[in-house]
Amino acid sequence: MTAVFVSFALPFLFCASGVLAVLALGLTWRTYGRELQALRAQLAATPDLREFTSRVATVQVREFSSAKRRSAIRSRNLAPLRQVAGRRAVA
Repeated sequence: MTAVFVSFALPFLFCASGVLAVLALGLTWRTYGRELQALRAQLAATPDLREFTSRVATVQVREFSSAKRRSAIRSRNLAPLRQVAGRRAVA
């Protein structure tokens, strides 16, 4: 019984979704088709060369962070000293 229902329901849903998509495209074209034609007419009426100006605005962002901990500063300062000492021992 379920297999018979599914064998009819799935193709019906597939066809219904296709019809819905075609209707949506048709209504969109009906709604915005005139505006598209008006834009095309305006574009055809404009001259080939037009002058325009542009403005660019930039924003600089700075991150504010808390002071670094002493343990972080010590570990950075000790690491180069250890490497130098190791190089001296090898040489």
